[in-house]
Amino acid sequence: MNRYTRSWCIVAIGAVLSLLAGCYAGSTGEPPAGSHPADVLPSDTYLEQYADNWAYQRLNKTLQDCYGTLYTALTDSMFTDAVIDSEDGTTYGIAVTLPHSLSNREDGQTLYRAVLNDNPHFFYVSNAYTLEGYKQDDVSYYNTIKLTFTADATQRKTAYEAMNKAVDTLMATAPRTDDQFQIELYLHDQLAERCTYDDEAAASKDGTHHYAYTAYGALAQGKAVCEGYSRAMQLLLKKFNIPCTLVSGTSLENGENHMWNLVTINGKSYYLDATWNDSGDLGRHSYFNITTQQLLRTHSIDADQKWVVNCSSIDDYYYNRQGTYIHSNDRYAIANVIAQQVRRGATDIELVFAPDAFENARLFLKNATITKQAVNSYLSGSEYTMWSYRLYSEAKTYTLTLRKK
Repeated sequence: MNRYTRSWCIVAIGAVLSLLAGCYAGSTGEPPAGSHPADVLPSDTYLEQYADNWAYQRLNKTLQDCYGTLYTALTDSMFTDAVIDSEDGTTYGIAVTLPHSLSNREDGQTLYRAVLNDNPHFFYVSNAYTLEGYKQDDVSYYNTIKLTFTADATQRKTAYEAMNKAVDTLMATAPRTDDQFQIELYLHDQLAERCTYDDEAAASKDGTHHYAYTAYGALAQGKAVCEGYSRAMQLLLKKFNIPCTLVSGTSLENGENHMWNLVTINGKSYYLDATWNDSGDLGRHSYFNITTQQLLRTHSIDADQKWVVNCSSIDDYYYNRQGTYIHSNDRYAIANVIAQQVRRGATDIELVFAPDAFENARLFLKNATITKQAVNSYLSGSEYTMWSYRLYSEAKTYTLTLRKK
């Protein structure tokens, strides 16, 4: 199944506003008179809404101020129609004057990524932006960023309300617990149940499936590609104050673009790939809170990812928490774990093995007669017996799943 993500951005550098003489060093001072409009929105109006955001916290002070101003502009214009000039005429969007001039395009790209990566509720912002500014001593400075919207104000409001309704429904039945793992697991499984992978959008190159790449598409429309899954997980986790960001890269299997999440659960960092866990009718957790080492077996992280960290803990790795992370290929050790899951009423049992134990474990479980006998030896005297099952194997993650027939 293809796993596409849209490009981060298309940078269209706007017209140079002025070419002035004199000296202006760095990107943090005031630009020359006449080159910087005075109508700069404050950078701290909504500070409490984004102060803990992943990318925001990792910016320097200059870019944090610009982030705050851009966040204010997007929030204030969310349900009002404004238009900007573009190459194709006028279009819905905003032009935002930054509180500091940026001395290079890379800072503009970092700013754009930080705001859009941190805030999945701005789902209507397109994946293109324009920087405008002025020149001095043959050096370009950028003090305006233009963002285009994919819908008018009425459409944005309707979509926003539909997305929030879906979020409120999920939150209403979320577990009441301080254990962030349990909340994350609930949200992940609910997303997998409500959303399906949008193959049509993944295959399309015409730009007509914008919402498949958004939290709105995943939560309100029930169809998304990997970026939509990732932004939906981020939006849901943010509701419970669980840190989460986006990570882009490629699949090592086919080299196609991909996106997933980096989360902090109970104080430790993990990778979470909700898209690859949602595999048709077989919901799974092969990529639920995995380490960097585990991730790199199947994923490659883009070199330009600025905010990733090394993940080494297995404390909240799904199989560790469920007690189904098996280091041995001893059939009775495996049977004992399966028996414990049967007693809990499981009808899908996911097991993950140490690499050197996987193949022998697979051969054992393929023989359902011997497996059932071994499991039932641990269930003797109880009300439970081992059920007939279908076996699903995923060698690249060393995962074996038993599904009750």
